[in-house]
This record gives sequence, structure tokens and C-alpha cells, in this order.
Amino acid sequence: MPILEFDNTIYDNKECIEKIKAHFPYRKFKTFFDRANFLFENYREIDFSDNYAVLESFDGTVFFVKGCNCGYYGHGPSNTVSLLILINVPKETAEKYVHTHNAVELEFNEKGEMLENKTQLWGLFESRSQELLSGQVSLDTITYADVIERTMYFLSPSGASICSLVKLIDSISPTNLSYYIGNNSKPYFDFTFLQEQIDKSDINIPLNRLSFFMVKSELFDIVCLFEKEYAQTFINCIFRILNLALPFQEVRIGKIVFMLSSKSKCDSLSQKLISIAMNICKKDDEYHTVELQRGKQ
Repeated sequence: MPILEFDNTIYDNKECIEKIKAHFPYRKFKTFFDRANFLFENYREIDFSDNYAVLESFDGTVFFVKGCNCGYYGHGPSNTVSLLILINVPKETAEKYVHTHNAVELEFNEKGEMLENKTQLWGLFESRSQELLSGQVSLDTITYADVIERTMYFLSPSGASICSLVKLIDSISPTNLSYYIGNNSKPYFDFTFLQEQIDKSDINIPLNRLSFFMVKSELFDIVCLFEKEYAQTFINCIFRILNLALPFQEVRIGKIVFMLSSKSKCDSLSQKLISIAMNICKKDDEYHTVELQRGKQ
């Protein structure tokens, strides 16, 4: 899959223009302000460490156009507008979509005409808007995306971020789950690289003293770090989502109810209500590591 890169603007590179025109019409176009949205695409040829737009042609050719994104007025979005004009999107439409939306996903028919009913102008992951759309996941000090390593990190989530965590797990078809409860996670997974992100959050516990679980899938992995006292509650919740037998007997100290039946919060988990009891680890040095294949108990 070719990577096209512009030194300045799209019109300064005649070779790129010729290549793009040679494979017209295009079936799909997409670009995002938050590159984490590419985690849901199965593009493995590049790591999306830079801004890209993706063009998929009807002849099977896929172009990764470096230097394009959206969501503001600047060099990257200007390249995106020029690219859309090149594939026959009206200038006014291109400017309206690209400069004012954090995601632009378009589909076309075999004549190269844009299918407006297939247009999507928001991404699942959102880092800038304070008012999220239904089902969106906020990227903030608690939720961190490593696009290069294809991993989402949740740092001691609560409230809306727990809903986001559950929605993601439900949407990626997990293949493997592992978890750790204890006071020294470093032998199992070294989270030192997350220290800067931890410093931005309200977590006051040293990184290596946090418990964690990890959910793996073909699209991307999810890692959640949390305080040990909430470990059994978190892990029981995840096992229940994956339809696995609960690993811990619930101790009814308190009650946490996740209202996931509300479509305004989690579309993919509508009609599901998870009610789990608070659990507390009794021992200071209790350690567990378990790996399970989904569907096996």
C-alpha cells in the first residue's frame, strides 16, 4: 500500500497528483484529528505516528497520504481540502467538513460521486470536545491512546470512563485476558513509560503498586490500571462482560451499579445492566496472574 507524502502542499507534488488521479474513482476517504481513531482500522502497513488521510480505490489500491488531518484551520487540513477537491469533492463541502469536524469519513459510488447518507463526521475517540456524542470515548488524563503500540490505557477509571472502557471491550472481540493483583506489577509489566501520563492524573500511588488487567484483540489491546482495593470488582466486571465465570466471590461491602442500558451512554451495550458488589483484597501481598481464552471458563 503506497504512502504519499507532500513536502509543502499537495499541488507541489505532481507525481503524487498523477498517482491519485490514476486510480480514480475512490470508494472511501477518511482522516481524523485524533489518530487513535485509526485503531479501529486494520491498516498494518504504517503506525500512524504522523497525520494521514486514507484513500481506498475501487481497484483495490490504498493510498496513505501523509500530512493530512482535520478539525482546525492549518496546514494539515488545507492539504486535506486540496486532496478532496482532487477527487471531485466540491470545495465548499470539503472546507465545511474538514475545518469544522474532528473526523471526516466519506464514501463514493463508482462514478466518484459522494454518498452523503454515508458521510460520518465524528470519531469514536475525541480529545477536544467537552460534549461527547453518544458512544464517544474521551481521550484525557485518564484515557490514553498509544497508536504506535496499538494499545488503549485506562488509568484508575471511574464514572463515564468506566462506561467507555466497557464499551471498548464489548466492541473489539477480545481474544485473551490477563490480570494481576498485588503490590509489585513490574515483573509482569513495566509501566514506567506511563509516568508522565500518571503525573497528569489524580493517582497518588506509585506505578508499580497499581494492579492491572489487559484485554487483547486483533484490532488493539486495552490495559486498565487501578488501585488494589478495587481489583476484584474491576476484574469480576470484565469477566461478566466476556461471559466468563467470575473469578472472585463477591463480598457485599457496598454496591456499584453500572447503568449500561442507556443508549445515550453505550449504544453497543444497550439492554444490558451490570450490577456488581464492591470487593476488597484482604491481604497486602496477594498476587494473581491468570490468562484466559474468551469463551473458556
